[in-house]
Amino acid sequence: MLLSEILSVENEKRNLIAQELYIRYKNKMYTIAYAHLHNRYDAEDAVSEAFIHIIKHIEKFKDPASNATLGLIYVITHRCAIKIFN
Repeated sequence: MLLSEILSVENEKRNLIAQELYIRYKNKMYTIAYAHLHNRYDAEDAVSEAFIHIIKHIEKFKDPASNATLGLIYVITHRCAIKIFN
């Protein structure tokens, strides 16, 4: 395999994980953010910021369905919401 093919496969895997995380957790992330911010638009911003952070560190999310993944997503979303609140 050429390096470009290897990188393409890696990027495809990362994209699939990111998509699965978004589909699986977007509503939970919004609920977490809204609980802190009590504002739809700020909660949406917090989820967006959290997801940007998740994508930057997507290699840490090996199993989208695991409790560890859910815990990481909770912490990241919580921190983004608090950051917006302050």
